[in-house]
Amino acid sequence: MAKNKGGRPCKLTKELVNKLEQCFALDTTIKEACFYCDISRESFYTYKENNPEMFDRLERLRQQPVLKARQEVVKGIENDKEFALKYLTKKAKSEFGDKLELSGEVDFSYKLKVVDDRPNAD
Repeated sequence: MAKNKGGRPCKLTKELVNKLEQCFALDTTIKEACFYCDISRESFYTYKENNPEMFDRLERLRQQPVLKARQEVVKGIENDKEFALKYLTKKAKSEFGDKLELSGEVDFSYKLKVVDDRPNAD
């Protein structure tokens, strides 16, 4: 670990690691994790700098909720045709999304009207 530059010593205890893991498994923000663990963001980033392997694990934990949500989406697709179509309109927009098709010519020209709103000097 880096040499302490004053203030409270930086101690990355097993308890703190467990709390950080709990937070990141819930996909919390760094601000929320720091609040829950009662550490400053500066301490968090110091820990991160000095323990890159552990923080790689924390980042992987943050992906768990996304993967679980994807599993539920796939389950929903199997059971609900309307939901399946809604999924496709978001995931494959070019093929299933709403499109506005124009036919004929469209006039994109416009005229500017100049308005002089200065008071008359008469």
